[in-house]
Parts: sequence; structure tokens; C-alpha cells
Amino acid sequence: MKTITMQIAGAALVFCATTSAGLAAEIPENLVGKWAVDGSCDGTETITLTAATIAIGDGEPEAAEYFEDDSPAGNGAVHLSEEGDVSNWEFAADQNVLLFNEQGYGMGVEPVAYQRCE
Repeated sequence: MKTITMQIAGAALVFCATTSAGLAAEIPENLVGKWAVDGSCDGTETITLTAATIAIGDGEPEAAEYFEDDSPAGNGAVHLSEEGDVSNWEFAADQNVLLFNEQGYGMGVEPVAYQRCE
């Protein structure tokens, strides 16, 4: 009986930890496309989003995920799926920009704004 109780408690703890951290989802359709610093789409500072990837500049697409209500401001954000990478592109809907937080949130580095170009 004690073993079953411990298993149930362990499963509940895992469930709570997973739901409080948020679950990754596909990148929303309204974010799919090409974005660039200052809207300069022919420059090198671009990203291209699909439902499951991000390509930085002319680089190969990398696996990416979207987390709803991820930022301290309550905005959703795109993250590289690679474990240990804290950079993210936070969608600020009121400005219609992706804010690139290279070192994650609140690290004292000003985010870089990417505007939609396609």
C-alpha cells in the first residue's frame, strides 16, 4: 500500500511540475514567416519561422518550440529546442514585433526588435 501511495504522489508531483512550467507547442501561424531587425529583410539579421523550426540568417533550420505566457510580461515566446539555450524571441503583440532576448529574460541586455517582413 505504501508503495502505491508513493507512486501516486510521485506522479502527481511530476504532473504539477510539468503543467506549472508550461508545455511546448508549435509556433503559432501568426508568427510563421520571415522577421528582420528594423524590417530590413535583405540584411543578415533575419529569422525565418515555421511551425517547428527557426532559421537564423542563412543558417540551417533548427528545431524550435513556442511557450504561451512565457515572458515576465505574459507574452508567448519562441525558444530553440536545444537544451541549455536560454535565448528566446518574445512576441509583443501590442507592437507586432519579436523581441530577441539573447541571454534570456531580465539579464540586463536590451532586447533586439525583429519586425515582420513577409
